[in-house]
Amino acid sequence: MAMLLDLPNEILYCIAGYLTRELDINSLVRTNRHFYNLINAFLYYSNAMHGQMSALLWASNHGIFKTAQYSLDASVRVSTSKLGTFYNALFAAVRAGHTSIAKILLSQEGIDPNFQYQSEEDESVMTLLARAAQADIDPNLGDDMGRSLIAYAGLSGQDAVVQQLLASPAVDLNLKDRHGRTPLSWTVGHGSEAAVSQFLSRPDVDVNAAIVINWGFIDKVKLLLNIPHINADHQCGSGKTALHLAARIGSEVIVQLLLARGVNPDPRNRHNKLSLYKSAFFGHLLAIKLLYEAGADPDTVTDDEDTALAIASSSGYTDLVAFLLETGRVALARPGKHDKRNSLSWAAERGYREIAGLLIQYGEDINTKDHKRRTPLSYAVEHGNVEIVKMLLLNSSSIDPMEMDAEGETLFSRVSRHNDPDILNLLASFTGTAE
Repeated sequence: MAMLLDLPNEILYCIAGYLTRELDINSLVRTNRHFYNLINAFLYYSNAMHGQMSALLWASNHGIFKTAQYSLDASVRVSTSKLGTFYNALFAAVRAGHTSIAKILLSQEGIDPNFQYQSEEDESVMTLLARAAQADIDPNLGDDMGRSLIAYAGLSGQDAVVQQLLASPAVDLNLKDRHGRTPLSWTVGHGSEAAVSQFLSRPDVDVNAAIVINWGFIDKVKLLLNIPHINADHQCGSGKTALHLAARIGSEVIVQLLLARGVNPDPRNRHNKLSLYKSAFFGHLLAIKLLYEAGADPDTVTDDEDTALAIASSSGYTDLVAFLLETGRVALARPGKHDKRNSLSWAAERGYREIAGLLIQYGEDINTKDHKRRTPLSYAVEHGNVEIVKMLLLNSSSIDPMEMDAEGETLFSRVSRHNDPDILNLLASFTGTAE
């Protein structure tokens, strides 16, 4: 044995690799501490590769956390499918009430707590959540995102499981996951009204955290707003409020409900973006009108010096641009923070002729230059937007087609590259330059 121990570790590892039976590798591992420290990881790797991870299943049934962890660590290097084994181990751990093992299994990629399996006792089909509730396992057990079992039950419509877990004195109704969302917020977004009502029947539930997250379910929002002590202006970690979300999805009904509750029509998130800006970003004109009538500022500027008018112009929302301009409360000369491009520059590039016409009509600066010293005409020329080129030329007092921008290009060089005779002729006729 002394001679064997004198061999380099690399050779000892190779010797272990030549052993074909897991039992023989185990015997070698148990010879002494040196072999255990050197070869134990290989033993678990061999079990994962050739033994269907029987060590994990055994550990899950018997509650041996260290063995389960060793097996999972070894499985990382195994390329064959392991998900079925993970589920079997997870079901065993939940059935036996081994919370610590269930927790590490839940964190494995691909595991879905709503997965259904057949009970060995009565052959009935149930989800992991239902089994967990029956086994009195820790209701605050979380997945790799930190979502607890009751959050999963709520978002997947398992109302009976919600009821069972709510009856547990250990359940934390306000446990937040890594995104700052509570079980109630998930239930409001994806679950049933009945489940929401079950949560709201508890006096210790934090309704304010849930009001921020909604996906347009009007009846659920009404349930929340009927709670006397709810703060409808509550902000989540990113600074969003319920109004931000309602404005984003363009739900006029929810916007009206929130405004009627007296919420701030101009809440700012951490990027200084307001609810009206979010509506503009997604083109929700009716929501913008409601917000404006409630006192929202149509000309607020984000941290990137972006505005509702700029985003609407660059996205082609003609009616929205017209409304914002008609308010008379938006400043046209607001270039972006980094690119220094104005609303007309974006409309000219993307071919939004009606928007370009509106902006010119209300006095947008045609000759303004961005950080590349390019004008709206330069972008219209490059992208072949003939009608916009004509419009810009008609409303411009002076144009130098040979003026070079920061990219070393002129109006003529850009149009020549794209071989557009219509635009080339327009430039020549307006500047008096021969073709």
